[in-house]
Amino acid sequence: MEFPVTPLVAALSAGLFMSSVAYAQVGGAHGENGASFHADWTLAEQRNRTSIGDAGTTDADADGKDGQPIINQDPVDLSGGEITGDTGAAGVGATYGGGGAGGLGGGSVFGGLSSGGAGGDATFSANGGAGGDVSGNHISLQKVTLTGAEGGAGGKSSFGGAGAGGLGGGTVFGGLSSGGAGGYTSSSSSSSANGGAGGDVSGNHISLNDVELRGAEGGTGGASSWGGAGAGGLGGGSVFGGLSSGGAGGYASSSSSSSSSANGGAGGDVSGNHIILKYVTLTGAEGGTGGSSYLIGGGAGGLDGGSVFGGVSSGGAGGSSFSFSSSLSSSANGGAGGDVSGNHIILKYVTLTGAEGGSGGGVTTYGGAGAGAGAGGLDGGSVFGGFSSGGTGEYAFSSSSSSSSSANGGAGGTVTDNHITLAGVSSLTGDVYGGYSRGGAKGYASTGTSTDGEGGYTNHNSVTLVGDALTIGKKDSNGNYASGGSIYGGYSVNGDGKVNEDSDFTSYYQGNTLNLDGYRGSVKGIHHFENFNWILPKDVVNADTLIRIEGTKAVALDHTKHSIAMKDDGNRLNVGDTVTLIDTVQGTPQLVNSTVAQGHFILYDVTLREADGQLVLGIADKKDDTPANGNGNGNGNGNGNGNGNGNGDTGGSKPAGRINPKAKSFLEGRSAMLAMANQGADMVSENGIAAAQNSGNGAGLFLASAGGSSRYKTGSHIDVNDIKFALGVSKGFALHESSTLTIAAFAEYGDGSYKSHNDFGRLGKVRGSGDSNYAGGGILLHVDGLGSTANTAINTNVKAGGHISAALRAGRTRNTFDSADMVDAEGVRGKYTSRTNYFSAMLGGGYVLSLDEQQALDVYSRYTWGRLGSDTVHIGKSALDLDSSNSSRLRVGTRYSYVNSDAFTVYGGLAFEREFKGAASGEAAGLGIDQPSFKGNTGVMELGATLKPWASQQALNVDVGVQGYVGKREGVSGSIKLGYAF
Repeated sequence: MEFPVTPLVAALSAGLFMSSVAYAQVGGAHGENGASFHADWTLAEQRNRTSIGDAGTTDADADGKDGQPIINQDPVDLSGGEITGDTGAAGVGATYGGGGAGGLGGGSVFGGLSSGGAGGDATFSANGGAGGDVSGNHISLQKVTLTGAEGGAGGKSSFGGAGAGGLGGGTVFGGLSSGGAGGYTSSSSSSSANGGAGGDVSGNHISLNDVELRGAEGGTGGASSWGGAGAGGLGGGSVFGGLSSGGAGGYASSSSSSSSSANGGAGGDVSGNHIILKYVTLTGAEGGTGGSSYLIGGGAGGLDGGSVFGGVSSGGAGGSSFSFSSSLSSSANGGAGGDVSGNHIILKYVTLTGAEGGSGGGVTTYGGAGAGAGAGGLDGGSVFGGFSSGGTGEYAFSSSSSSSSSANGGAGGTVTDNHITLAGVSSLTGDVYGGYSRGGAKGYASTGTSTDGEGGYTNHNSVTLVGDALTIGKKDSNGNYASGGSIYGGYSVNGDGKVNEDSDFTSYYQGNTLNLDGYRGSVKGIHHFENFNWILPKDVVNADTLIRIEGTKAVALDHTKHSIAMKDDGNRLNVGDTVTLIDTVQGTPQLVNSTVAQGHFILYDVTLREADGQLVLGIADKKDDTPANGNGNGNGNGNGNGNGNGNGDTGGSKPAGRINPKAKSFLEGRSAMLAMANQGADMVSENGIAAAQNSGNGAGLFLASAGGSSRYKTGSHIDVNDIKFALGVSKGFALHESSTLTIAAFAEYGDGSYKSHNDFGRLGKVRGSGDSNYAGGGILLHVDGLGSTANTAINTNVKAGGHISAALRAGRTRNTFDSADMVDAEGVRGKYTSRTNYFSAMLGGGYVLSLDEQQALDVYSRYTWGRLGSDTVHIGKSALDLDSSNSSRLRVGTRYSYVNSDAFTVYGGLAFEREFKGAASGEAAGLGIDQPSFKGNTGVMELGATLKPWASQQALNVDVGVQGYVGKREGVSGSIKLGYAF
């Protein structure tokens, strides 16, 4: 009958609700998906989200038609309400052809679906159609409830592959692609009735917030007498980033010197899908039973519901293949599972309640048994970063012992680089798998040897557990695990049920990582992780136990690597404290870092060992007695700010730990700001005073600017690029015939950037960068011509005699620091922004000796003091106290001037500068940080020229110069100064 179709129905289902027509003479039709209902919702381009290939007919070549790609459809974005579903229709059966797949149970949402049609009845070729690629689709559900309905049963077949059972409703699929079942071929030449391959499913995104999924049962896989039985439908109430499945092989025979094949279709690759669930409840339902077969192997049982899968790829079961040639082969191999990689799952505040998986189809006479969903511990309510399974080998016959036949189980694909994060108040009744790969069981081959499919590598996956509110597994009334409770980095099992081992982590489980971020809890077991990254809970104390193992198998530690850190705002540990990380272990662990970092600032020296069957962390007797640089009062046990010499209780032991040497990098930003402030002082002392000078009683405006690039050696080094300006007004006073006093007021601004470079040996290199600027103002004065009776030559800017100058500056600075190399265990990046005041004062003097009417030599010195105010910044949850920084510099030098004319003067000079302080100091957690310092000597060289372009008026002075630096400061800068006298 025909069902009413709403726009949402068309978007989420095929549109019609059809009944089963059993044992038709051609390939069976796909059962229509169960309708989904909601009152008022509409979605654009409804029908473009689904593509189902037609079944093959009766012809020389009757392959099922391929499904079309479903790529980058309009997002499914639903908010509020409930979606309910109807039962999916049964797949249409066939006598000589492949059975159709059962329809999806309603009440589900998918980003895209592509399915190949079943093969028909053909002379040469009756392969199932391939599913198309499904990628780049997006689903966002908020405040939605999905109530599912049962998936339809897979279509039956007498001579052909049976259809897979329909997937249970109440499920969300980012993308789904499935191949059709193979049909029936009988030929005097080569013949093929292979199952269709599933397409690749990649780059789909699912976001569920405040959503409930109520699953329904998956449909039973279709039965077949002489073909591959259909797999049971997946139980509803689950979330799949992507799913790709191959169809079952059909029936193929060849009566002459030609081969025949009825292999199961391969699953496609499933990669790069993303799932984010927050405040989500999944209630799973049973997976469908795998289809049975009269003579050959049964179909795999459907996976249980209530689970989350980053990606699933499964190969179809083989069919039956007959070759009556004396030389050529027949094959009925299970399809291989595709590779499943790069999928990401983030679960916060979720509840996953599983149901039993469907049973595998049984074997009557020949062929491999279908794997039950429970094989290998696949409890419902589980989380899989990726899952790949090979199909069961079935029945292959060759009439001569000189020919070959094969009915191998399909191989599981590689499951790698998948990532799971579980956080918040969350519970699940099953297990957690970074990756799972399962081979299919072997079938029956009349000649040759069939083999069980091998499980693939499940490596480089990660599982992250956050906090102490996670429940993994379900316990019975006696406190024993009734289901689940284990955590696997990877799990690889062959078709005969043998689990692959990799005790030295060089193959199957290499690189799997368990991240434990403040985690405490009890689990049944922890398996197949090479790397353990621990961030101890913030409330960790001496004699604490973090993980209790309640199963019978100890955690194997041989060849495992452990890195350990502590919460930034957590407790401090004391010398001699111990923490039991895992209470039931065996083997010898490797400690990656002999120091444990707490945030960015504290390091503990630690040991890690197996002791009496426990993994124990010990705090060594190294501690830092270096006082902070400030004068605050401590609490007697070293926890206070300042020097720890307060009047508190001194009876407790001092916490272990020392300052992290890398903390010095944070002070490099402070050094860069001090360098800029000093360069601003030099610009005022040199360019500002020169531009402001007036002769007689004139007034004027002046502008001074300088900029350049310098490297400061601070025990490492910082590279500073900057530009600075000072704009002011000046007034000149004639003191006597040859002596002039100039006073001025100015506003100033400087802006620059810097890069810092530190090398801390085994702790690594740290590169930082940031921006610095300042804005303020000041006053200056200059007296020249003291003790002289005439100007030097003819230029009033170069006067013989003594000179005295002074300047005062004040303002506000802003400085940032950022380093990608400074990221703590909690992912907090080392960066800050500091704002503080600056001050500086300069006093200088010298004497200009007239060599002749055109030449003069200035011998001078000046002292400059500068200060940056203190500040406190926060990096993560730790306070970094930046002390006030002082600079104290003395420069002595000489400058030679040559006066070419009234309009042009050139000069050059050499100077020596000594920095007596120049340190940036700070502390964190009451401990002082190693100080970068400018203390040392610098040589200065300069060249420049003064131009008066309006020689007739002598009103405008233009001076350009270049300065070079060697020693503690290296680099070059350029300057320009303009003065205009009224």
